[in-house]
Amino acid sequence: MLVALLGTLPVAAQADITWCGSSVQSPEFIGVGLDGPGCLTVNGGSIITLSPIGSPPDHTAGINIGGNQYAPSEGHGAVTIDGASSRIDITGREAYANVGRWGTQSTGALTITNGGVLKTTILTVGRGTISPLPRQFFAALSGAGAGGVWEKTGNYSYAITTLSSLGESEPSSHRTSVWVDDATKTVTLTWSVPSAPVTGYRIYRSTNPGSYGEAAFVAEISSGTTTTYVDVGSPTTTGAPPGPDFENGATGMLTVSGSGSAIQLAGVDTGGNPGGATIGYAGGIGHVTLSGNAVMTIDGRRDPAETAPPATFSPYLIVGRDRVSQVKAGQDISSLRIDTGAKLTLTGNDLGGILMLGLGPRADGTLTVTGEGSELRIDAGGLNCCMTIGREGSGALTVDAGARLIFTDIKTGGVSLGHQATGEGTLSIRGGATVEINGSTAWPGMTVGRLGHGRLGITGGGQLVGTGTSPAGGAFLVFGGNSASVTGGAFEALISGQGSTLSLRGTDASLVLGRMPGASGTVTVDDGAAVEADLFTVGRSADSSASMTVSGGDTTISLTGDPEGTLGAGFTVGAAGTGTLTVDQGAVITIDGTATPQPTGVSVGGSVGGTGVVTISGGAQVLTDASGRACIGCTPGSTGTVTVTGADSLIDAGAFLGVGCDRDGSDGGTGTLALSEGGTARAVQIKFCGGGTGTIIGDGGTLIGDVLAAQGAVVSPGSSPGTLSIIGSFTSTGARIVLEVDANGNHDVLGVEGTAFFDPGTQIEVRVHPAFRPVGGAWLQLITVQRTPQDPVQPLLTLKVSEWGGGTVQTEGDLTTLSQPIVVVPDIDIPPTYRAVQIDIKPGVFPNVITRASAGTIPVAIISTPAFDALTVDPATITLDGAAVKLVGKGERPLCSTQDVNGDGRPDLLCHVLTSQLPAEGDGVAILDALAYPLGSPPGIPVRGADFIRIVPKEDGAGERHHWRWHRRGARGVFAWPPPRLQSMR
Repeated sequence: MLVALLGTLPVAAQADITWCGSSVQSPEFIGVGLDGPGCLTVNGGSIITLSPIGSPPDHTAGINIGGNQYAPSEGHGAVTIDGASSRIDITGREAYANVGRWGTQSTGALTITNGGVLKTTILTVGRGTISPLPRQFFAALSGAGAGGVWEKTGNYSYAITTLSSLGESEPSSHRTSVWVDDATKTVTLTWSVPSAPVTGYRIYRSTNPGSYGEAAFVAEISSGTTTTYVDVGSPTTTGAPPGPDFENGATGMLTVSGSGSAIQLAGVDTGGNPGGATIGYAGGIGHVTLSGNAVMTIDGRRDPAETAPPATFSPYLIVGRDRVSQVKAGQDISSLRIDTGAKLTLTGNDLGGILMLGLGPRADGTLTVTGEGSELRIDAGGLNCCMTIGREGSGALTVDAGARLIFTDIKTGGVSLGHQATGEGTLSIRGGATVEINGSTAWPGMTVGRLGHGRLGITGGGQLVGTGTSPAGGAFLVFGGNSASVTGGAFEALISGQGSTLSLRGTDASLVLGRMPGASGTVTVDDGAAVEADLFTVGRSADSSASMTVSGGDTTISLTGDPEGTLGAGFTVGAAGTGTLTVDQGAVITIDGTATPQPTGVSVGGSVGGTGVVTISGGAQVLTDASGRACIGCTPGSTGTVTVTGADSLIDAGAFLGVGCDRDGSDGGTGTLALSEGGTARAVQIKFCGGGTGTIIGDGGTLIGDVLAAQGAVVSPGSSPGTLSIIGSFTSTGARIVLEVDANGNHDVLGVEGTAFFDPGTQIEVRVHPAFRPVGGAWLQLITVQRTPQDPVQPLLTLKVSEWGGGTVQTEGDLTTLSQPIVVVPDIDIPPTYRAVQIDIKPGVFPNVITRASAGTIPVAIISTPAFDALTVDPATITLDGAAVKLVGKGERPLCSTQDVNGDGRPDLLCHVLTSQLPAEGDGVAILDALAYPLGSPPGIPVRGADFIRIVPKEDGAGERHHWRWHRRGARGVFAWPPPRLQSMR
């Protein structure tokens, strides 16, 4: 046991200062329980002041409680500061207080209560380390030497470790390098001796500048006082410098309780340490509790009147730094707890202020702020401010039960959860607690999953409020990387419960999911929670994947554009990555851009490569103001899908909704709008573009507005048979309309309440399931119009279904003038690699009666359309249920000709198939397979088409004629393949 009196206390013979056990005391240093049990009590208004003695002015003073850095034996120290005006003041440039300093089994405890005060600059609770080299060392090319074996000409970096009774340290965090341009050169390394005793050093060299991981051993120096090594290019051997693997950390406990009790950490005006606290450092475990209105301050400010040198780093609060490789038995995670009205304030200097949880690989730290009146406040002030939760290690910050966390005066930086690739960070705001993030000259931001894994929870009435007062931009919350990271990490967030709120305010305040490539994760807003911002994006960057769910009857997202903003109001799903948004169970998203002159609305599938999927169900709604504009599959190369399903489910896009179009109505990418079971889409104008591909699918859904389906757009009233209702007007300028009838006779209906116009370029295809063969036939109304709800319904397209399957159509109005006749085809499955084509067996006749016993051939036409040229089909590849085209002449050429069989002005391919090769049975549908060569050369594209047939033992009639005649135009006779057009392409 070491008991020594090295000097006198500044206040001599104070009766209320008591000592016991192992202790060391002097005017500038106190050690309590360094290598055994020791204690110190300061009460009754007593004061201990520790100050540096003599010069230079950067000498320091401090107190160690529990453990000894010079002899890592077991020590246990306890210090109590009790009562009003009782205090320990420590001054000097690097004034320190260490609670639990060294030794795996050492412990330190500091209790401040009933108005006691500790004032110093640096506080460490729970520490252990093997002392590394001082922060800087230097390498310099030093002229001709003895030669050597340099691996290369170029840049080398060096690492130096220390040796002591505790083992080998990790390298200093500083890396230095030098250029070696000649094998005759030598490199001289210089450094200063560490403060802790060392027995020697090891030198490591790397050919990869700045990399310790690839450094190899060069030499060992067996003297701890040596400060120079000359490298002549000595060969390296296997062995890299060690990483952090601290096993000698002590445990420290700090408790501050009661009104007036305080920890005061302050920097000095002479350019020293700005002040800070580390809880759990280099293998040590630290626990700090502030309670009962106690106060802790970390103040990095300096007197403006002083001419001190500029600050070199920020004041800090770190919980969990550089952890052991495995948690030792009986140990837990370093922690800071602020409760029952206690307050901790960190005030930044010119460089700002820093809070970190989990700094360094394998580090763990938790911080809890709980209870009404309890508060953690960071007044950043400077340019380098940040709150990092899980930097390289694991960090968790919890604010609950009415407590507050205020992070204010941010100029740059913000909050990061899961900062580096190995980092895991969690922020939980619950129980009516509030977290405020306020910026003054730049956007204050929070990143969840920057490179690591970030988690955010706002529950039980918790609130996260971000405010940006700068014209440069408002608050933002990003998930999966930020602008300073090359890639993005993993993220998850839950905003749940009545009163739980995420509020982002200021110019262009935004919420971004999947900010950088590689990011992935989910955000859920439910059970009555609320989100307020200007914009949000789901799946922003290429190679990102993000999803958001908004659910529950009282759950809301309100997007309101700022008058000074440049981005307007609204949301984008699948901007350049993959994004999914689900809005269900009565949740509501509102977009109000009336206060901003910028664009307002919704984009689903925003830019090239972007894929967006939005589902609105269960009475949920997405509502845009009257000037809003929305697009689905907005730009070429993007894909967007919006599904609105269920009664009262609604998307109201405002002035314009484009499907396969951009917001300005120009052609976009691939867009699909699906409405079912009462789902509704509404806009003043709704446009389905064809240059991209705009598709509407309706299964009992409704479009409200003036609907325009352009050439190339697809209108399908049911993905399975259903009704698409249009209230307003419907105009087709060359759109493709697909109508289906299932095996039970359920059928699609396109019903327009208002006006309907179909230009001659409109294409209509009726698909009838082969199993639907109603006895005596059936009449089905597929397209109807009703000018007003009081007017009768007028059929425009009626299908007459034969009792043998298939059928013919009757048309009214514009549908009688279509340039492409309406076709009725079997509804068959087409493989994904095949292209569907139209065929007509025995053109001009229905039903298609085939006498199996007869010899001869059956004419089969492959129909050309605006999107397909039938003359690109190779007749030699055609089969109809296995039957081939008849060959004629010495050259055995296929018996085919070009005929415009349906009168649309396009040449069709008419071939004759051998009847004898048809199967004996197969009444109902015949399927044609072939290869088409649209480029004139291989590879061919498989095509498939089908038509209804009726096989009879003998001829029983020719059937009835189609409503259009079989036209014979163009060349007749044998069709020479390939045609001249394709020959010219070869």
